[in-house]
Amino acid sequence: MKFQVLASGSKGNAYVLSGKGYYILIECGIPLNTLLKKIARLPDAVLVTHEHKDHSKAVKGLASMGVPIYCSYGTAFEAGIYGHHNWEHVQHGISCTIPDTPIYVVGFNVQHDATEPLGFLVTDTEAYKDLLFVTDSANLVVKASPQIAAIECNWDIETVLESVDSGITHRAALKRLSQTHMGLEVLLRELPEHLWLDALEELYIIHTSSRNANKERIKQGLRGILASQIKLEVF
Repeated sequence: MKFQVLASGSKGNAYVLSGKGYYILIECGIPLNTLLKKIARLPDAVLVTHEHKDHSKAVKGLASMGVPIYCSYGTAFEAGIYGHHNWEHVQHGISCTIPDTPIYVVGFNVQHDATEPLGFLVTDTEAYKDLLFVTDSANLVVKASPQIAAIECNWDIETVLESVDSGITHRAALKRLSQTHMGLEVLLRELPEHLWLDALEELYIIHTSSRNANKERIKQGLRGILASQIKLEVF
């Protein structure tokens, strides 16, 4: 199981999960033509967490090309693919398989200002590996023991306050951030509570804000709680 970042952040998100017998896209929040140039082939499926354009921009185009789209009812409705023959309904806590692959997916509710946002636990049943994918959520919300995790850390309080003091960020934005996006302080508290870190091999920090997060600060904070052998990358 290999996780790859194609794009991450408020301008667009797209990630690839690949392995023996599968090539899956998670999020498709960049223009379709750009996305098609970045991927190795058409994916077996696309998992979409929610309808915001930086996560779903290419969803209609991919569906029209015959790619199955896995997302919640609310996301499908808001993204304009509800009822499409290539839409596959993902419900909280119910597993679904991706045909002709060793992959099954469990969706779970997350806290964000979208209609029915989800996180995903993706399992390769042949390689016996799991990916936990959580973005645009105020909290980690789920307990798991994945080998690979891709988790948002959109902001940290020191950088936000620096941005407020310099006039880059309005102070009122802090309330929205704390209710809709995961910050470093929450991540540091919840990561050891929700994940079995002894199983974790790779951690990808995604969707960091260019204005409200300091990547080095995030790395330093996480290195304080992670074993040295865990691969850590911040995007």
